[in-house]
Amino acid sequence: MGADGQVGRDGALIELAGVAKTFALGPVRVRALEWVDLAVGRGELVGVMGPSGSGKTTLLHVIGCLMRPTSGRYVLDGRAVDSLDEFALAGVRNRNVGFVFQAFNLLPRFTALGNVELPLVYARVPARRRRARALVKRPSIILADEPTGNLDSASGRAIMDMLVELNRAGKTVIVVTHEQMIAERTDRVVHLLDGRVVSDETAGGAG
Repeated sequence: MGADGQVGRDGALIELAGVAKTFALGPVRVRALEWVDLAVGRGELVGVMGPSGSGKTTLLHVIGCLMRPTSGRYVLDGRAVDSLDEFALAGVRNRNVGFVFQAFNLLPRFTALGNVELPLVYARVPARRRRARALVKRPSIILADEPTGNLDSASGRAIMDMLVELNRAGKTVIVVTHEQMIAERTDRVVHLLDGRVVSDETAGGAG
């Protein structure tokens, strides 16, 4: 740890070291992630691929601070987040991370506007500013979980175009996908199998 309290590797915005995640399903313990080492630099556009059950969504949820790793080290923007309490973890998530889910993850008791405003409420943004600027939060990291999974090819390309533009504007973007066409537009592709990173390769680029 440095003198300013920062930890982790220089240049890495996201760094996972030996990260594992285990779920208890009744008497059975399921290992969703197994000793994952992964570093993502600022401004990278990374695709994550693998078969169903390989740990892709779990990895995204750990990176996005939606769940804690069972073991291992997670450093986000120089800060060790795996040891934060729930309140501090929510603050990091709210300030740093934007999510794009395939199932939208909307809260049924809120209107569409209310769903958009909710993260801004937690960020203590005044009501007037919440209604004037829905994107005031401006997260530095965008995590997308199969964002094109239920769309036709034209709509899927439009969503990927948007993610590429966000990346070109300086956002760090991580996209979980089953589609090779989507993965080929990223800078690199991380492949998971049985909760492990089995390859990490340069992709076709974000053109």
